[in-house]
Amino acid sequence: MTPMRRALHASLASLLPMTAGAQDIGLASGLAARLDEVIWDEADGPWLRLRFVAPGMAAAAPETLATDMETLCSEVGLPILAAGGGEVERIVVSISERPVPFGTSDPATAQVFDMFRPEHGACIWEPF
Repeated sequence: MTPMRRALHASLASLLPMTAGAQDIGLASGLAARLDEVIWDEADGPWLRLRFVAPGMAAAAPETLATDMETLCSEVGLPILAAGGGEVERIVVSISERPVPFGTSDPATAQVFDMFRPEHGACIWEPF
């Protein structure tokens, strides 16, 4: 395990009890998102992947979901990086209506993905 990955795991250990499954994060769309999974992706990056579940997200307006994604990057992703003292090239945020295993598709489940570049304490949207 690389030093960066060790630092990330240590930061997740301190942050996840506050977010994953313990409480929902209220979003601009009116949705409540729960952090479902955090993945450190060394194959593509390094990238930090944050996977959230928000029941009812299929009914949310696309423009409010875009705001929600940036909020989740800023309020969850950036603190994880700051706590771990590391850097990544991208933060990928996904929201789905219900849990879906990483790397699989489920046509019956609404899912959205966005990618951000962490820069100077902000999440800068990056088109896929």
